[in-house]
Amino acid sequence: MLVARDGDSPEQLEHVANWLLEELPFMLREQPWARATVIVAGPPQIDHNPDTELVIAPPTSP
Repeated sequence: MLVARDGDSPEQLEHVANWLLEELPFMLREQPWARATVIVAGPPQIDHNPDTELVIAPPTSP
């Protein structure tokens, strides 16, 4: 998705690589998912019309 949004120039790829060098250790250290009350992960698996409907589903077990 980043490539579709931001392109794949050498400068952009270097930027993403540098960002990941900081982001991955941060995520492992802070584990924000452990404190989250809502997690949005990808498109919903419930059939709906995204132009007119908002899907709110109960949490699932890990």
